Amino acid sequence: MNPTGEPPPLVARPTAIDHEQRRLQILLSALCRGDLREAHRAAEVLLAADRSAAWLYEEILQPLLDSTGAAWEEGRTSVEEEHSLSAAVTDLLARLAAPPPEHAASRGVVVLAAAPGERHQLGLAMVRDALHRDGWTVSLPGELPYGELVRHCLRLDGDLALIGISLHSPARRAALRAGIAELRAAVPRVPVVLGGLAVRQCPDLPADVGAEGTATVSGVGDLVERLSNPLTPREQDVLVRVAAGLTNAEIARELGTAPSTVKTQLERIYIKCGRGDRAAAVAHALRSSWIR
Repeated sequence: MNPTGEPPPLVARPTAIDHEQRRLQILLSALCRGDLREAHRAAEVLLAADRSAAWLYEEILQPLLDSTGAAWEEGRTSVEEEHSLSAAVTDLLARLAAPPPEHAASRGVVVLAAAPGERHQLGLAMVRDALHRDGWTVSLPGELPYGELVRHCLRLDGDLALIGISLHSPARRAALRAGIAELRAAVPRVPVVLGGLAVRQCPDLPADVGAEGTATVSGVGDLVERLSNPLTPREQDVLVRVAAGLTNAEIARELGTAPSTVKTQLERIYIKCGRGDRAAAVAHALRSSWIR
């Protein structure tokens, strides 16, 4: 019995946010200690609680790596500590990674490369996993001179949907601009995007060097689909209805346009698909994931 006669203080129950913060602290502490088993267990619990792998990579692991790299550059941590953390994150990514899609089910190929001289490539592994989860095949050749990257891309040109280049420092803009120009000349239909700490620090970098843009880990799948799909939204609407067996007149009624407009749109679709009839255009667009 309380001798003062006052009710006992209320003790707040831990909320879901409290539990998540506690699990995050366990994860970060385990990574910094190099306790791979505990880090994997903590990450699995977070993912089981409706958190996505992209969230874990983008909101937790990438900031941890960025802050550790900055601490090393400023002399606040040792090379050994930075390497140990990088090794722990590399192991965690390997344990969490989704398997690549089967070739027959792949939506296409994305090349993810590091700019010449770059040694920071863990971000590419995170993007690769996000793309695998979206059904894309990823080629990860590592750090290559631009001429070698061009030759690598040429070998994949038939299935290549996008080229991503990661860089840590924005200092080498002239070389990057020349490299992107070389890629454009070799594979002109394939968009080139940038990522990495340099873009997070300098958002104007992609436009300045001639790239199509950038994306976060969580948004990279949508970016690849948008940039690699030559059909306009209205052309996709038309072709989806062709796939459903509708005539031009029926498509026109559904879309509120004229049959002659649908005919013109189909002619443009045939050119973009490289096919000369409805069935072949639909088959090509489905195979290329331009429509679903």
